[in-house]
Amino acid sequence: MAIDRNLFITKFVDEVNENLHNIDSGVIKLKKDPENEDVLHSVLRAFHTLKGSSKMLKFNTIEKISHGMENVFKGIKENRYAISKDIIKLVFLSTDAIQICL
Repeated sequence: MAIDRNLFITKFVDEVNENLHNIDSGVIKLKKDPENEDVLHSVLRAFHTLKGSSKMLKFNTIEKISHGMENVFKGIKENRYAISKDIIKLVFLSTDAIQICL
């Protein structure tokens, strides 16, 4: 039995907005304190949640953006990348793009 995705759209939009807020505020905190693992995990978890829920509801563009950003934050967690002005800019461009998709 297929799910009726229309039943989940409003909740999805609310969840996306909440996660985008958490990502944006988390990145601002990471800019000031790049070693804050709790905030790093929070941002990573928010992108992971966006990826999963958008995949389930077949919002492919949001899924792809979220997946890419999740990979960036996995790289930060694994010390392959550092929080930089370019990564912060990429995050804000990504969250803006997701907002536009909504």
